[in-house]
Amino acid sequence: MSKFTARMEKNIVPLANKIIGSLYLQAMQSALSALMPFVILGIIFLILLSPPVNYHTLNKGFLYHFFYGWQTAADFLTPPFARLSSLAVLLLSLLTAGLMGFYLARQTKQNVVTVTILTTLSFVISLNRHNDLIASLTGMDGSNLFGSILLSCLSFEFYHLLVRKNIGGINLEKRGIPKAFTDSLQNLLQLGLVLCTTSVVCYFLLHTTGKTIPDITLLVISPFVNFMDSAVGVFLLSFFVMFFWWFGIHDTLITIPLSPLLLYTFFVNFTAFMQGTPATELPYIVTEPFWWAFLAIGGSGATYSLGLIALFSKSKQLRAIGRASFTASHFNVNETLTFGLPLMYNTSLMVPFLLVMPLNGVLTFLAMSSGHLARTFAYTGWTIFAPLAALTSTLSIKALLFVLCLMLLDFVLYFPFFKHYEKKYMQENERPSM
Repeated sequence: MSKFTARMEKNIVPLANKIIGSLYLQAMQSALSALMPFVILGIIFLILLSPPVNYHTLNKGFLYHFFYGWQTAADFLTPPFARLSSLAVLLLSLLTAGLMGFYLARQTKQNVVTVTILTTLSFVISLNRHNDLIASLTGMDGSNLFGSILLSCLSFEFYHLLVRKNIGGINLEKRGIPKAFTDSLQNLLQLGLVLCTTSVVCYFLLHTTGKTIPDITLLVISPFVNFMDSAVGVFLLSFFVMFFWWFGIHDTLITIPLSPLLLYTFFVNFTAFMQGTPATELPYIVTEPFWWAFLAIGGSGATYSLGLIALFSKSKQLRAIGRASFTASHFNVNETLTFGLPLMYNTSLMVPFLLVMPLNGVLTFLAMSSGHLARTFAYTGWTIFAPLAALTSTLSIKALLFVLCLMLLDFVLYFPFFKHYEKKYMQENERPSM
């Protein structure tokens, strides 16, 4: 075990840190994070306008009158506010393309406005079929998220190369021309070259394959999406997240590249639900809200139940860690437990730390795939307490109860391993408290 750990620290950890620090992964994470408040705001309006219980199915009483009042308010508020429920989602790919350019330019000290417009226009050009710009507007939603990320990276990289090599730059300094005018013209040829190249490549692909670059990107990425949206995919992805965490490698190594896939499946579900598809028959199971509401209960490793166990530990130190982590765990923040117990390199807690979250995922996947549990189509953010996140992401009381059952199962799985660790910890560090 020690040899394997040493090999991981020598070879894998440096590579993982390099990947996490990648310019394009950082820009993608920043772009998607910047969009999340607007997406969440739209989902909040969707939830407010969609009561989870039909009051007609209830006997007259408190719940009947509560949901009757909710439905009455929703009927009144729907006309002026319904458009807000999907505004950011309907422009998700377009906004992502622009924000990718923004963050890439800022990290490389390029002109932020210029690059933002460049990546946005490159994406719009890729959607244009047969010079029908109006028809291409429908492709600016989340269905082309992969294409927008790819076009943003390629167009920026080409532009950045031209700037670094000073190819096509126009130098008008010391010619008596106002600086504001020279700034707007110095990259004119470089921008034109990037946009013209994008247009020619898109035209060639469209007329040889019948598909746009976003179409081809989605075709290539579909096998990965289908693998992710399976019981085996859920287990392996969540297992490797925890496997790397155990070695001290942050889960962003997997979750950052995974985010576009999870957001894409969430968008497809959201669109299908808005078009009238029942929540139990939505196209995908594994989405962004699925990950945070049903797998990472209390944070990576599903450590909410572990924190509760630590809260009543016989050890003063472990009990103090449990108290310190209790509030934060309701918001899926578990760094206090991860670094306090610690969970990394902890052989006593290794088995549940690696397997509890994958088990949560497989059980939830089976419940949803069998039609017993509604699939996720709304997302209120990763910091929402898991049972409430399950309720808001499915608008189903059954989902909330299911997560409570998962938390109980996690408690049972963590308990014997924690007690073994507690005994060992107290023998090495302190006397048992009375």
